[in-house]
Amino acid sequence: MTLRGVNGNANPLCCSIHPNDSLLATGGADSSLNLIQWGLALAPGQESSVKAVEDAIKIPCDGPPICIAFAKVDKGRSFPAVAAGCMDGSVRLAYCGYDVDTSNNGNDRILLPDVSHRSCSNGIDQNGITHSRYVKAVYC
Repeated sequence: MTLRGVNGNANPLCCSIHPNDSLLATGGADSSLNLIQWGLALAPGQESSVKAVEDAIKIPCDGPPICIAFAKVDKGRSFPAVAAGCMDGSVRLAYCGYDVDTSNNGNDRILLPDVSHRSCSNGIDQNGITHSRYVKAVYC
């Protein structure tokens, strides 16, 4: 299976498959995290993989993602989230459930911390989690 143009004209830098095989997440040099319905890509027909890429949800990141991880399922319960570690030191957290807008615009899926009631001096602010260098691994 080949997913052509999975990150548009940008090079794909990383990918991860959801634990239940429903989603494929890719990170690209275009600073985006893409969520692709993996089952749609595997459907019969020559154009199914093309349609899956066209329908991908594109979530903007502050820098190119170089590692991705989906939240683990714990005894059948989990919060549908995905984390992407980026070249600029940022970490993008995003909702990857099916019960929100399914347009290709992924801005509504970005998860940001609520810092209104506490002072964050540990690299977390209203924009999310940031580090001074590349984030080479994420686990959620």
